[in-house]
Amino acid sequence: MFMDKLKHNIYYINRWDIVREKRRDVEKMQREHEQKQLRKFWWIRQQKTNEALKVIFQVFDQTKTALYQEYKEKLFAKRIIRRFGEYKAKIGPSFEDRTCNQVRTAVTAC
Repeated sequence: MFMDKLKHNIYYINRWDIVREKRRDVEKMQREHEQKQLRKFWWIRQQKTNEALKVIFQVFDQTKTALYQEYKEKLFAKRIIRRFGEYKAKIGPSFEDRTCNQVRTAVTAC
């Protein structure tokens, strides 16, 4: 009877060891599968992030070049206005300015 019980316990101990090993193997396979999925997901996310960053930098470059172009145009316009002002100072007041001044003085004199 004792031997039967001992055999019975040994059988169940061995059986539980086998079950535990199988469970460990299954858990290990699940972890590996999850890690593969995470790596795959991370890689896809990284690719999407890289594409998004490329688009953002393209837009940034376009905006930067557009702003730089606008800045150059403003500088050019300021330069032209400044040179035109210097030119006006050299040649004196224009005909329109003179007639406006004459009309103003005539109105104030009245």
